[in-house]
Amino acid sequence: MLSPSPPSLPSAPDPQIYEELCAARNSSDVIAIQRRHEADRIHETWPHVPYVQRYALLFARAFQGDIFHDLDASDFGESDPL
Repeated sequence: MLSPSPPSLPSAPDPQIYEELCAARNSSDVIAIQRRHEADRIHETWPHVPYVQRYALLFARAFQGDIFHDLDASDFGESDPL
């Protein structure tokens, strides 16, 4: 009797694609990433991107906006409690 095959381990994210997705600011950046990398590698990396960045990219795409990664509370006239 053959033993069942072990479940496949989740693949590690491609570090370059991961960094590019985390730094992306808008849908144009994501399109550029798609042109540089294979779709399968992007799809494997996408679940590793932090939720905040994934949803920010989806929101930016829906409203054709930009993500400003370098802003903090002081940019809005508020003090940073940390």
